[in-house]
Amino acid sequence: MIEGIFSLLWWLIKLPFLVLKGLLEILLFPIQALLWLLVACLWIGLGAWLATKFRLNPLLGGILGFFGLPGILVLAVVGLVVAAQNK
Repeated sequence: MIEGIFSLLWWLIKLPFLVLKGLLEILLFPIQALLWLLVACLWIGLGAWLATKFRLNPLLGGILGFFGLPGILVLAVVGLVVAAQNK
């Protein structure tokens, strides 16, 4: 009997926080998506800029930049190899 009352009290205390968590997730999703797009655009821009510095195709640099730091590292290695072959 007492366990049932404590369980009911626990759910009455927990329920508003669960509802608030759900509302915050719904309301903050557009901001999270915009931040993800901003970060992706920054990586793509960095990749395209780096590709132009190595005299490679900027589209290739943008595609590799989409993958973040590993793509930028691959682009840097390819750019350095191409630059060494051209000298």
